[in-house]
Amino acid sequence: MSVDKKVLKDLMSILTQLTEASSEEGDGFQEKKGRGRPRKKGDGSKAREGSSSALSNALANIKVDGDDINSVLQALLAIMAAHAEDQKVVKEEQDRRMNELEERVREQEDHLDEVHQRGLKGNLMVSSPTNGGKTSLLKSPEELEAAGVSVTDHVRELIKAKYDVELPAEDIQACHHVPSWPKGRRGKPEFRSIVLRIWNRRAGSAWSVLIGKIMSGGNRATNVFANFQLTKRRSDLVYNLRKLKEAKKISKFYTNENGQVCYRISENSSKVKITFFSTKKDSNPTTLSVAELLESFK
Repeated sequence: MSVDKKVLKDLMSILTQLTEASSEEGDGFQEKKGRGRPRKKGDGSKAREGSSSALSNALANIKVDGDDINSVLQALLAIMAAHAEDQKVVKEEQDRRMNELEERVREQEDHLDEVHQRGLKGNLMVSSPTNGGKTSLLKSPEELEAAGVSVTDHVRELIKAKYDVELPAEDIQACHHVPSWPKGRRGKPEFRSIVLRIWNRRAGSAWSVLIGKIMSGGNRATNVFANFQLTKRRSDLVYNLRKLKEAKKISKFYTNENGQVCYRISENSSKVKITFFSTKKDSNPTTLSVAELLESFK
């Protein structure tokens, strides 16, 4: 079969252009220098600096007979195969860097959530729900104003009734109702809880006594509950733990004044931490996401 010399000439021209372009651009794997996180030992990354790419090796060893179409086609195939190999390495490097970036973002998210939670220490959410036909003991701002009672004195009375703890007014840094708005924020808000911030948390203070009473449940006949205020992320975890308990997949779940959240599978099993805990020695602490928590029960 005869070969059109123009086709052969065009193929040779393409081969020449590819060779010149590849030589000018280099292998494209120059490692950026400067500040950045050092690579972990054994992270599987390939050191490209100072090493040649598959394409540059192919170009260095290529031999072409410009009058033989088979020779030209073989050279083109070798270049294409080398280019595909280099692209695979590029993709692996991009994936490695993306995974590293995701790990760093997750680490920062977990750390910021812990910092936020520490800022909430001493905060209590005091509520009195109406579920089950119970009467709420929590009075609205209007009701307190009409009775001439401050919100601070009101919450102190609720704490006394539920936990039998005298909370001095001077130990309280802040105290106010938390409004719950209807959908679209139209209409009047409901006041279902009061946020209470206690600054005096020294040993022997009312706070130290109150913590123990909250953990034990207090007077169960009194429709008042004081819960440690949690970040949005941890509140979502507690909500899902409550659902897991209702589904009888766990026995109990716990929170404490530091915002730690854990659960027990059964009465006699060990507590399982899900907030800011390390899975291995020297590993960075992590807080589970809701998806990770639910996945662990599948």
